[in-house]
Amino acid sequence: MSMDPTQQTYDLVAAPQAMPVLLEALSRAERVAIDIEADSYHHFHHKVCLIQVAMGDRCFIVDPLAELDLSEMLSLLSDKLLIFHDAGYDLRMLRADFGFRPNNEIFDTMLAARLIGLEKFSLSALLEQILGIGLSKHNQRANWAKRPIDAKLLVYAAEDIRYLERLTDYLTDRLHRLGRTEWHREYCQWTIAQSQVVKIPENSEKVWRIRGVSGLSPRQLAFVRAVWQWRQEQSDRADSAPFRILHNDRLVELALWAERQKQILPDKLPRLPRHCKGNRRRELVEALQQAQRLNSRQWPQPLLKNAGQRPAPEILEKAEHLHTQCRCIAKSLDLPTSLIASRKSLLAAVNTHADTEEKLLRIGWMRWQVRLVLPALRDVLG
Repeated sequence: MSMDPTQQTYDLVAAPQAMPVLLEALSRAERVAIDIEADSYHHFHHKVCLIQVAMGDRCFIVDPLAELDLSEMLSLLSDKLLIFHDAGYDLRMLRADFGFRPNNEIFDTMLAARLIGLEKFSLSALLEQILGIGLSKHNQRANWAKRPIDAKLLVYAAEDIRYLERLTDYLTDRLHRLGRTEWHREYCQWTIAQSQVVKIPENSEKVWRIRGVSGLSPRQLAFVRAVWQWRQEQSDRADSAPFRILHNDRLVELALWAERQKQILPDKLPRLPRHCKGNRRRELVEALQQAQRLNSRQWPQPLLKNAGQRPAPEILEKAEHLHTQCRCIAKSLDLPTSLIASRKSLLAAVNTHADTEEKLLRIGWMRWQVRLVLPALRDVLG
């Protein structure tokens, strides 16, 4: 079964007079399936462009860009059992744009699918495997900020949540049969907590070091940094995703070309995207010329990987031994080892000698992970 992109199967809330019907439906619901659409693929300043909610056979699509008062809706939602598929991104965006935090529990169908051992856990894969429903993937990179929004995109957005309650019923039963209901509940609580953590700005000396710059000389890195900073300024000003200004591979090529030049002239630049003209081109030339004027003391230096941070050989050996034991635990549960514990978390546990439940919880483990791995960890630590 697949959806008909011409059939309207939702209520659009894009004007104040449409809000009361949604609020009434929310007030009666015990659980609500929810999803968002954002514009991160197209814009530099990311924002929530649609909020989809479904209760039973009723689906609403809310347009946050229509200058609606969403306060009562969000207040009602915060007290409901919310069903997401891959909740982390949606919760972070809802917090960033609206200060939203769930007061009740959430049910993440992606986490549930992973915890019952499914290898394919995208929404489309789950709908196909469990419900026999085909979901279109063609609109995943649509520009959700564009108005008026295409009716076919609204149908697509509605389909993302229409079946989440049915998935939840199936997955809840499977989790219960496997004795993993509490694992999932704790994982969802951890997801909520992580979504509320304000992201720390990236290190200014690392953020511009994109793929393809390792092994470059300090002078070459100076030009990469200059072009990257120019691109960030242009992206910010145009509210356009950085790759739409200049792809990373072309950024590195341009920087390496500039580093080889004795003099950088506006009319001698290599071929650039068509939009790179006028002030944008002039500012690029100025950025390259400024990089050319830097002296060797001003060039960025290559980063040394894990300089001064590499654990002692015996720590690495113990962590590897623990990982081997975790593979056995995971195999017995028909789960991927990385879900039981990542290599990074295992190394942290060994390196800090976290041999109690309290110590492991303190360094970010979940309780269900602790109970699975702690005996093996104590055996490794001796």
